[in-house]
Formats: sequence, structure tokens, C-alpha cells
Amino acid sequence: MKNIKIEIKWAIIFSVMGLLWMVLEKLCGLHGKYIDYHLYLTNLFAIPAIIIMVMALKDKRKIFMTDK
Repeated sequence: MKNIKIEIKWAIIFSVMGLLWMVLEKLCGLHGKYIDYHLYLTNLFAIPAIIIMVMALKDKRKIFMTDK
């Protein structure tokens, strides 16, 4: 059960980050007035997504290495 808790924790963090990114896009007008920039600026989502995935993998590795 401990293994799945780590994955659920990081899944929730990643989901919240994705929702916040969508709200930011909406507030900046990328879903309306500036829709033509959405194609380019939405690719910047990869930066925080990669950072969170690396943090999740490091956390999982740290937990698994201390258990063995």
C-alpha cells in the first residue's frame, strides 16, 4: 500500500498543476482573444511537467532505496 500512496500523491500534484495551467491560459486569454498564440505557448507546459515528473521519480527512488 505504501507504493501506491507515492504514486497517488504525485498524480494529484500533477493533476492540480495541469488544472492551474489551464486556468492561467484562460485568464491570459489564450482560449479567446489570443487563441493564435495558444499553439506556441501551451508547449511551455512541458517545463513544469518534466520538473514534477523528475521530482516524483526521485521521491519514489528515495523511498524504495531506503526500504531495501
